[in-house]
Amino acid sequence: MNNVNNITFEAKPLNKIIVQKYNKNKKSFVPATATFVKLEHENKFDLKAIAEAAKKWKDSKYIQKIATASSWMHQVPIEVYALTTQEKNFHKLNYKNILGFAEMRPDYNIENFNELYHIQVKPEARNIDKTLSKKKYMYVGCSILKSLKKIYNSISLYSAGGENLDKFYKKNNFINDYTCKTHYFWSSNPLTMIKIYFENLCNRLGI
Repeated sequence: MNNVNNITFEAKPLNKIIVQKYNKNKKSFVPATATFVKLEHENKFDLKAIAEAAKKWKDSKYIQKIATASSWMHQVPIEVYALTTQEKNFHKLNYKNILGFAEMRPDYNIENFNELYHIQVKPEARNIDKTLSKKKYMYVGCSILKSLKKIYNSISLYSAGGENLDKFYKKNNFINDYTCKTHYFWSSNPLTMIKIYFENLCNRLGI
C-alpha cells in the first residue's frame, strides 16, 4: 500500500493531472493541479466524502449510485476513485475539493477489460447543464478518463447516450460498438483496438 503521512488507511494518491480553473481576476480559465486518488473502504473519511457529495451535488445522476457502491467495496471487486484539488492530508478527503468520481468493476463479458460503471463530474465542472451557476472547472471528465487509462489497460463503458456524450468518449479515443450504440471500448494495445474496430465493422455490415 502506498501510504502518505504514515497513515495506514487513506485515499491513495495515484497521479497528478492538470485541469482548468476559472480565475476571477483574469476572467479566464487557467491551469490548476488536481490529484487522482483511490478510495479505501476502511477509511470512514473516504466514505463520508462520497456520502456528502451525494447529498450536496444537485442534479447529479450517478453520484448516488457511486455512493451506494462504495459501501460494497469490502465485499465485491469495486474500485472507486476521485479527482480532487486537495493537496495534502489525503487520509481526510474533503468533498468540497472533489471534482469528480469514477466507479470501476471487472467486465465479465469481455476478457481482460474493466468497466467504467459510473462517472460523475461535480455540477460546476460539467459542460452540458446550462441552468447551473457559472462553470468553475473545465476538462474534469477528460482528466478522470486519462487517469483511469494510467491504471487500466482496457476499459469498456455504457454511455447514457446523446450527441455530447458520443463526442466526449470519441474525443478520448473510445470506439463505439455498432451493435450497441451506447457501448464503448478503449485499450492501450493497438492490436486490441484494431480487432474491436473490424469486429464492429463486420457486425455493422452483417458480415
